[in-house]
Amino acid sequence: MENNNKNDKLHVIRYRGCQPLSTTKEGKLFKFVIPYDHKCKLTIHVESNNKEPHNACLISIESHSLDMKSFAFQNGFSISKHIGIYKYLKFNAINEVEIIAEKFDHDISVRIIRWSTDTKNIVIKRFDVKFESPKQTHSEAIKWLEHDYFVVGKSSNHTRALDILRNEFKFGSFPITSLPLDSIWSANPFNDRNWQWRLHQLEFSKYLLEAHVATGDTKYISKLEELIKSWVNNNKVEPYPSEFSWHDHSSAIRLNNLIKSWLYFNKMGWNNICSIIEKVSVQHCLFLAQEKFYSKHTNHGFDQSLSLYFGALVFLSWEQQHNLVALALSRIKDELEFAFTVEGVHVENSPGYHAHMLCEIIRIKNIFQFTDILFFNYLNSILESGIDYLIHMNTPNGKISLLGDSEELSLNNLLLKAETKNIEQLKYIMTKGQDGVVPVQKNYIAVNAGYAVYRNTWRFNDLAQIHLILKCGYLSNYHRQDDDLNILLHAYGEDWFIDSGLYKHDHQDEIRDYMRGPFAHNIPIPKGSKTLRKIKQIGVNCKFERHNVNDQAFCVNATTSMFDGFIVKRVVEVTANNEINIIDSVSSGEVSDSSYVTLFHFPKDKVIDNSDKNRIVIKSSLGKSMFIDCTAKGLFEVRVTKGKDKEYPSFTSKKYGELEESYCISFHIESGSSEYRISFD
Repeated sequence: MENNNKNDKLHVIRYRGCQPLSTTKEGKLFKFVIPYDHKCKLTIHVESNNKEPHNACLISIESHSLDMKSFAFQNGFSISKHIGIYKYLKFNAINEVEIIAEKFDHDISVRIIRWSTDTKNIVIKRFDVKFESPKQTHSEAIKWLEHDYFVVGKSSNHTRALDILRNEFKFGSFPITSLPLDSIWSANPFNDRNWQWRLHQLEFSKYLLEAHVATGDTKYISKLEELIKSWVNNNKVEPYPSEFSWHDHSSAIRLNNLIKSWLYFNKMGWNNICSIIEKVSVQHCLFLAQEKFYSKHTNHGFDQSLSLYFGALVFLSWEQQHNLVALALSRIKDELEFAFTVEGVHVENSPGYHAHMLCEIIRIKNIFQFTDILFFNYLNSILESGIDYLIHMNTPNGKISLLGDSEELSLNNLLLKAETKNIEQLKYIMTKGQDGVVPVQKNYIAVNAGYAVYRNTWRFNDLAQIHLILKCGYLSNYHRQDDDLNILLHAYGEDWFIDSGLYKHDHQDEIRDYMRGPFAHNIPIPKGSKTLRKIKQIGVNCKFERHNVNDQAFCVNATTSMFDGFIVKRVVEVTANNEINIIDSVSSGEVSDSSYVTLFHFPKDKVIDNSDKNRIVIKSSLGKSMFIDCTAKGLFEVRVTKGKDKEYPSFTSKKYGELEESYCISFHIESGSSEYRISFD
């Protein structure tokens, strides 16, 4: 009997791998991909205004091939000769029905039934569930890897590949260098860890594969075969030639390059090198699976987990891969749930890494359509909110904000494949208003991550556009710089307050140490203070205390304890006429006032006049002037320094390894708060 009670509503909430396949007259057909614990959950919400006590709601399950007694016993159901196997459901509540799907290879029919003593059973809803094992879905996943993820491109420029044939290697912005094959893996010609990292991840394989696709000349893949064999032979036993031989991150990326090479060689029928790659790739999988090498809750850990998942799928038999695939999947989920805040902001302190991680999610998310539809949906939700962050953090010049370990780069066009509701707004940003839709909000705040953004207009042809970013938050040690309370300002078509950028991944480099330290940022610094660099030392004490951020107002009170023994506070407010007011204060223990210096860094094209310490004038080559009016009882000196100044140096790095001098204005405060009113003419 059909349901005629309009007060009854049913929601089947898809859960743990449940994916709608089609809709029939009877209802929807769902597919369950059985997880490794063999437990599938149907989450069902039944709403009803009918509160008659003699009414009840049941879930009934039928299957022609089902052993009813066995199923009922395993799954906690009851048996009725009239209804079959059933469980009671609660009205106006979430009902989780767990089905233990051990060795399921058949389909079931599910009915939600209203039952009463004085009427016949009324079927509220009916749907069918089709079960698929992970073994079936992972074969689909491997096909996807070959045809959609590890795709070899076709390049018309073979310069890099030709260089490699002569044992000449170029990575990123490093100069090309010639290396003898017998000592290549211990080489470090630039005394730079990033160069060694790129060598040992086999980055060069991309260029050789692309050259073979374009030309068909086997010399390119013969060279790749030679280099892979060389790496395998020279990195078997300790002492290894480099710290990156079996490094947590280089090993993960190397496994990806080995998978890509194996898929290509396998298609070509090069069985000898395929056998070598298979053996060393299994070794990589076992290495990455070890807990002691797992860099949990970092971008390294995410790459490790993903590579382990891919490697286990491709190189291990079904019997072997079971545990490693399950381990990799659980790690991937855990990594992403940790890596992004509830606002969808990546926790590793850098807009550049945030954009990179969103691109990674776009690259990988479709594989979870085969293996875990719930996680697939979760990834889409990260993309939605993560893109919202990028929309606001991208500067009016079309570049990624130079905060943390970022480089001044344009956003990757891959982001436009995110298929989110706000993708047209991102397109507007990336095309500088030439395409897409104008974003809804001008101002933005992510309280948990510690970012607040002011923008007065989205019109890119408006030279009066102002874009200000305030950062204050600490959720991860990775790519963290000492930049709490930092401000970046782009206005009237040019940069004003600028930041240091990444420069290098070399912790021994004194410039790199400066770039991540407090003196490279636009912040107040207590005199003689020590900077704390561990999240356990600072944690939640870097935060926005109060905030009023919407399209009619921008005011944020931020505080940090990253200086040992000091509490530093900053208030940033933008007025209706676009004047920027900043108030700084520093306290230590029982002493409410401490001496400190407030720094502001400017590009080298600016001309600075500090003849009046209470009103600093900064002029640009485009004819615009910024005024900083300082009000502070304890102000005793204002200095302007540039480049390699011993006390207050100033540098910026827009691209990896490249260094540019800049100016620093330092306001020296003996005690009390200091206020800076910033205006333009």
